[in-house]
Amino acid sequence: MFRKGAQGMRTLACAVLLAFGGGVAAAQAKSPAHTQTLFPEYYPIGGLGITEAPYSARQTTVRIQTAENGQKFSTSEVSLWWRDAEGRTRQERLMKMPSGQEYRSIDVTDPNTRIRMTWSTPPAGVAIGTRSVTIWPLLAKPKIGPPRWRARTTGSWPNGYSEVILEQQQVNGIDALGLRITGVMTLGTDQNGHDLKGSSLLEVWVSPALGIVMREISDNPRFGRSLSELSDVVGGDPDPALFSPPAGYQVRDMRQNDGAGPN
Repeated sequence: MFRKGAQGMRTLACAVLLAFGGGVAAAQAKSPAHTQTLFPEYYPIGGLGITEAPYSARQTTVRIQTAENGQKFSTSEVSLWWRDAEGRTRQERLMKMPSGQEYRSIDVTDPNTRIRMTWSTPPAGVAIGTRSVTIWPLLAKPKIGPPRWRARTTGSWPNGYSEVILEQQQVNGIDALGLRITGVMTLGTDQNGHDLKGSSLLEVWVSPALGIVMREISDNPRFGRSLSELSDVVGGDPDPALFSPPAGYQVRDMRQNDGAGPN
């Protein structure tokens, strides 16, 4: 199921699905020409709340945007992910200062206590006056449980949107099922009042065993093109210390400000 050993997921799924969502929902209401198909349920951000399937992985995201003059701009981002058997997640974003020195921005989220902790680790040799961990409340209660499946509406709709489940394949050694949504987006109107349209694609490959996105390809005229992929996926419970604040950091509890108070 998992590949052990050294090989090395924030995604744009939410934004792109919102872009698709209105048109798809309206088309579904008009046409019965679609079917219900089971697909692994997943969460775009690290599989928060999925229990009994711990893992660690490396996520690489590359985004390409095209300016009005046709010039392309590319950015890349690397994150490290961990999830334990209780559904807690830790994400480390690898960041760089203007000097080129690397530091890490860390998010730990616990769906059971409904908190999120954030802090950063400074580059070697850089002194920071106050090192602190900030605790934030999770206002929405996440789902908690083992990996699961849910019915998806697949097929084609009159307005040109189409959703299809792709055959299983391996993504960096992990079995995954694919989901592809294509359509035509209305971007506005030209000076003559004619609709401006553009083609959109969202392709997501999900591990049924882990409930996480192994690969995501997004290509549309609003957000540009992006490819996010997990590698170095290793099954097994990570060190529990990864989900606790580091020693010597001051704790700032923002639940007090939110009115929720400590759990």
